Amino acid sequence: MREFFTKSGLCALFTYGAHYLNAYGILLWILFIFSVLDLVSGMVAAAKKSEINKEKARWGAVKKVGYFALVGVAFLIDLVVYYVGTHFGWHIAFHPFSVLSLGYLIATEAVSILDNLAECGVEVPLLSRYIRSFKNKISSKGEIKHGE
Repeated sequence: MREFFTKSGLCALFTYGAHYLNAYGILLWILFIFSVLDLVSGMVAAAKKSEINKEKARWGAVKKVGYFALVGVAFLIDLVVYYVGTHFGWHIAFHPFSVLSLGYLIATEAVSILDNLAECGVEVPLLSRYIRSFKNKISSKGEIKHGE
C-alpha cells in the first residue's frame, strides 16, 4: 500500500510540476537528448567489450522511435480527454498521459545511460540506485507479461 501512495505521489508531483512550469516541450527534448546519449554510450560500452552488434544497434534505434510514437499517442489521448472534457464543461489543464509517459521513458533512458557508463568503468554514484528505484516504482504495478 505504501508503494502505491509513493508512486501516486511521485506521478502527481511530476505532472503538477510539468504543468506549472509549462515544461512539456522541455521534457520531450530531454527524452531526445537522453535517447541519443543512450545510443552513443551503448555503442561505446559494446566497443569496450568488443561486442559491437549492428543488428542490436539498429533495433535499439527502432525502439527509440517507438518511444516517441508512444509519447505521440499519449499526447493525442490527452487531447481527446481535453476536448471531451471541454464539451462537458470541465476544465482539464494538464496532460497526465504525456507527462507520465515522458517521465517513465526519461527514467528508463537515465538508468540505461548509467548502466552503460558503469560498463565503461565509470563509477556511478548513488544516483543510479535512486533512478532505478523510481523507475521500478512506476512500472511495478502495471507490468505487462509477454505471452499472456
